[in-house]
Amino acid sequence: MSGDQSVYTFSQRCKGALQSGKDKVEIISLSSKAYEDLYIGAFEKTNFLMMRDRSRRPTAIIGANIAITSGIVYALNLKGIKIPDEVSVISYGDSRWCRFFNPPVTAVVQPVEQIGSIAANNLIKRITGENSKVEQVCLQSMLLTRASTAAI
Repeated sequence: MSGDQSVYTFSQRCKGALQSGKDKVEIISLSSKAYEDLYIGAFEKTNFLMMRDRSRRPTAIIGANIAITSGIVYALNLKGIKIPDEVSVISYGDSRWCRFFNPPVTAVVQPVEQIGSIAANNLIKRITGENSKVEQVCLQSMLLTRASTAAI
């Protein structure tokens, strides 16, 4: 489940999901670009998803950021859907509170300090005229497995 596809990070995360899952991936985009609206949108979309016949329900949902994931987990818990027995949940992005959800949420952890440092250094270089070109940097992320994912 993702935010607006015109936002670069959301579009790239969806592109990666489609490349890895091919015909088994369904992208559900939320129209809002406002961070605080993503939680409510994810909550509503998850409720609709789980109204499907059991054979058409997802076996896993990946939230493209922490706000989306929190809406997903809240909706599943309110409906009494057992995580991960009925559906696995993964968050793209980790937060200290991910471990306090019931159950603790598996997350793709990004090197946020390194991202911030590189961004600040590149911005300073552009401001001072040292480097005017846009650079694309790819950093290694890590999967932090917690109790919200079932073995397949």
